[in-house]
Order: sequence, then structure tokens, then C-alpha cells
Amino acid sequence: MTTQAPLSHQTAAETWADLDTELARWLRMRTALRAKRSRTDSSLDGMAMALRRVRGSLEAMGDSAASTANGKRDSRITNLVTQGYRWAIRVARELDTIEQLGLDTIREWTRFEAFAPAAQVLFDSALAGAFAAAPRSMDVARLERDIDAVMAPVSIALMSSTWAA
Repeated sequence: MTTQAPLSHQTAAETWADLDTELARWLRMRTALRAKRSRTDSSLDGMAMALRRVRGSLEAMGDSAASTANGKRDSRITNLVTQGYRWAIRVARELDTIEQLGLDTIREWTRFEAFAPAAQVLFDSALAGAFAAAPRSMDVARLERDIDAVMAPVSIALMSSTWAA
């Protein structure tokens, strides 16, 4: 297993800007598809809104990390923000894919149930350790709350797929 070198101030800011742009693009694509459809609300709409809040929290954390008083960025926060963006992008991509399929409500949820284990594993491998390592702050707590809102439907999907089996 290789470890990544800590990002410099400029590199981290550029990386976060690129990741934020990508996350925004996936969320916009799903929103545009939803606007074109005349079917009922999706059970995943709340999750998409929660991802928008995650994006806002990540953006705020990136901004505050970039403007530290002593000019030094905490590598634990840098890692948390970077991993948070990557996780959110993966979830947003899956929500967009599900929306593109144009499934009815039941099939949409079944597809999401199939994705839920991957979302949980990705969270466990990318974010759980980053949260544990990050210093406690209001920004970290806000991000954790917002990610919990995304993970709630994942937990429900994991339970419902287990009950169905």
C-alpha cells in the first residue's frame, strides 16, 4: 500500500477546486434529468439534497483550511476534505446513473440496494479513518452530520436488502 504525500497549499486548493467542479457536475446532471421527467418524486431525492449539503461543508472546510492564521494546513483536514470529495463524487455518480436508467420507484430502490454495500465500503475505507484522525471542530462535526444524512438511506438499503434475502 502506498501513501500519498501531503498536498501543498496550492496543490490542495487546485485539487479541491477540480473535485468540487466534478461533484457539482454530477449533481447538476441528475437534477437536469429529474426536471425532464414527469414521474413522482424519487426516494433518492433527499440523498441528492444531502450530497449538496456535503458539498457546501467540504467547500467551507477547504476555504477555512486555506486561510489558516499561520499559513500551515493541517494534513488531517486536507485528507478529510479530499477523501470526502472523492466519496461524494462516487455516490453522486451512482445517483446519476440510477436516474439515467429511468427506472420505476421499486426498481430504482432495488438498484440502490445493490450499490449500498459499495457505498458503505467506500465510506469505511476512505472516510472513517479520516474522520477519526481529524481534529474535532465545528466544521468536522458539520461535515460528519451532512455525511450521516447521506449514509442514512445507505443503511436503510443495507437493512432492506438483508431482510429481502
